[in-house]
Amino acid sequence: MISMLLQRLRTLELTLEAAIAYNLVDLALVAPEESFIDVVRVFLLINCATNLEDPGFPNNMVLAAQTRLARELDQKPDLYDVYLVELLTLFGDKGVAIQNVATSARNVKKR
Repeated sequence: MISMLLQRLRTLELTLEAAIAYNLVDLALVAPEESFIDVVRVFLLINCATNLEDPGFPNNMVLAAQTRLARELDQKPDLYDVYLVELLTLFGDKGVAIQNVATSARNVKKR
């Protein structure tokens, strides 16, 4: 059920997507570990996606949800490591994306 909701999340109107994503925190905290991981990964996917209408919107929405999840994660200390791994993955992916953009910009300037 959760995975179906998460698959459809990216096809919704942005405001509705934001409201659902923010409220997924409640679900993530009571769901089994696999569903928790799915929710965190959806946050990562949304965070990496760019909305052409408002590029900051997905990041702000996901940051609010991730911050809320981090604050309320004390309810499930057994998920600390899982959450940390997912955040480090996001950090690494963002770093690679920044490096790719920087490399592309240098290659364009050389032409």
